[in-house]
Amino acid sequence: MSEEKKKEKEQITGQKKEAHQNQKESKEISLDEEEYQELKKEAEEKKKVWEKYVRLYAEYENAKKLWQKQKEELLKFSNFRLLKELVSLYDEIKMAFASLVNIDTEHRKGIEMIEKRMQNILEKENVEPIEAKGKRFDPFQHEVMGFEERDDCEENVVLEVLQEGYVYEGKVLRPAKVKVSRRPLREEGDSAQKEQEENKKEEIVTDKSQETDTSTD
Repeated sequence: MSEEKKKEKEQITGQKKEAHQNQKESKEISLDEEEYQELKKEAEEKKKVWEKYVRLYAEYENAKKLWQKQKEELLKFSNFRLLKELVSLYDEIKMAFASLVNIDTEHRKGIEMIEKRMQNILEKENVEPIEAKGKRFDPFQHEVMGFEERDDCEENVVLEVLQEGYVYEGKVLRPAKVKVSRRPLREEGDSAQKEQEENKKEEIVTDKSQETDTSTD
């Protein structure tokens, strides 16, 4: 390479470096203290606006989820009353079928089909019978219709289901009407209770006698 071309190349390289340096210096902005404070204040305000937006958006999303849940609950239990009526109708069909004795096979099959159809409808709607017999009495699921004194089982155990109960989506659609066990009253307890009552009567008579004597004096 000739000396002349070498100098020309160095000159071009130097010009490029100088242009790059000028470009770099042109990007640097000098601010005085007042301008800096104004920009800082503006940035802080925008940051506050952004944080407020994020908070409001989060609250909106939470409210949206709550509204959706309430909507689902409303749709789920909007037919609660209708299902109660269907349960009662289903009971009547079962009672009618159980009471039929002298009936031809064709009519019996027809009633069986109706009963089965009603059962399928209730199962499809997630209506389930309440387990009661042999279980401990639960005031939230059982309704006591009577007691039976038993010494061969624990107290407050469901002995008999008089009318079946049902739950819908975990909530009681109709409580089961049941008969519950209770301990038989012991004779000793009865006599002790009678003795207490007699003593109480004697005390009352004594008090009245004393009042009469006082008034006479």
